[in-house]
Amino acid sequence: DGSIRWALVAFTAVETGRHTLAPAACRSVTSTATVRIVREKAGATRFLLDNGTVQVSIAADGTGPIHRIAALGQVFIAHPSDFRLCVDNADSTREPQRKVTILEESEVRVRVRVEGAHFDARGQRKLSYRLDLELWAGSPVLRLDYQFFNLEPGRDELDIDRIAVECDLAMETDQARRHYEQIWHGIFQQPRQVLNPAKVAIVLVMVKYFQEDE
Repeated sequence: DGSIRWALVAFTAVETGRHTLAPAACRSVTSTATVRIVREKAGATRFLLDNGTVQVSIAADGTGPIHRIAALGQVFIAHPSDFRLCVDNADSTREPQRKVTILEESEVRVRVRVEGAHFDARGQRKLSYRLDLELWAGSPVLRLDYQFFNLEPGRDELDIDRIAVECDLAMETDQARRHYEQIWHGIFQQPRQVLNPAKVAIVLVMVKYFQEDE
């Protein structure tokens, strides 16, 4: 009958433990923090997601979907080519254009979806992608959800050796401030604190398990 049957309720919690949601007769404002989407101009293809702590510039044109990421006064992604979605030798820096859709825009949260594809140096496409960006008011966290799809006509299967999200992060110039927690170290898998003056690679390994029929 057109009435609301399902509703998405999202909120940030500042306390630990169990929380209860209940309807109220009036709106209760507990924080002055807000988040917004700034459009470059009317009908523009470039947008700025800003919650006062984290700023993210995205674009439907140019080299790569994310052009700049800054947080807490420091720029981490300075150029569009510093953030790459990669499939083998194809990546998002070569795509001719992409689609940007605003999924949610409120004072509490903004969500934006970027849809594009990976292209190699010859201009051949290899898998399409969907990148969702989420930013909350008052939270120094940027959430990225990256999905990839095989939308190639007539090709039900594709041989893929490597899928990666590459970031050339602009780190602090003071090497001693590069502090990391190494969660698993040594044969006993014990955590330790590390000060590393060299570049650090964060690698996610995807493993497929196959079960043979007996």
